[in-house]
Amino acid sequence: MTDKDPFAHLTPPNADDEDIHVTLMKQTAIISWRELQRFFAAGKVIEVARGVDLVNVGLALVEDNAAAIKEWMDKEQVQIIPDTTAAQFVETDASVWALAVAPWVLVQQVEPAPKH
Repeated sequence: MTDKDPFAHLTPPNADDEDIHVTLMKQTAIISWRELQRFFAAGKVIEVARGVDLVNVGLALVEDNAAAIKEWMDKEQVQIIPDTTAAQFVETDASVWALAVAPWVLVQQVEPAPKH
């Protein structure tokens, strides 16, 4: 009998990352920007650009993956939300995708619904 796990091929190499990813996905929600204003006032809201996976950014924060975060920041895909964007969200009563990764709240603009 061997010590080799016959089911090892079924386990992703980063099973822990996958579990965290699933957990983070379950914690995302669409929320009114107005509900996040106190976090914005405290400087705790990070904007994630459209086209960048919100959950992957959350995972990078959880894992303290400074290289990935720096790359997104250098490309201005991840940033502390600018005052102008926050003001626009208030003006339009926007809803955003949100994910809390303490002490931060990640937000991403919701894609507008297609017009018929």
